[in-house]
Amino acid sequence: MCLDESSKQLLAETRVPIPMKPGRPARCDYEYERNGTANLFMMFARLEGWRHVKVTDRYTAVDYAHVLKDLADVHFANAKTIILVQDNLNIHSTASLYEAFPGMGTVRCARLRPASVRRRSELAPVVWTAPRWI
Repeated sequence: MCLDESSKQLLAETRVPIPMKPGRPARCDYEYERNGTANLFMMFARLEGWRHVKVTDRYTAVDYAHVLKDLADVHFANAKTIILVQDNLNIHSTASLYEAFPGMGTVRCARLRPASVRRRSELAPVVWTAPRWI
């Protein structure tokens, strides 16, 4: 399972684009109106042939923890182990789970642990033993 995130601007046209005509491409004005940002969490399981995008308003440790919870409880509810490959961002840690689910207990949070394998590039696999959430 691969997991990555990206922040994207939400833009709107300020003028109606001129449609294309034979021999001329469509014309769009360079001016735009900014409508904030959104965060995209992309989950991809290559061997399963599965992918899913979750859109959130912002990107925080709590949002990341809720994505992991959905991954374990909704999308792969029957999996005993999920091998997660992600970059080494500071919120990709057990502390994010403690922050999002304070009453969950140390046993369930400790199931997210770095795997003892070599890191290739900036990606580090994490073995996630899918707990059942309260």
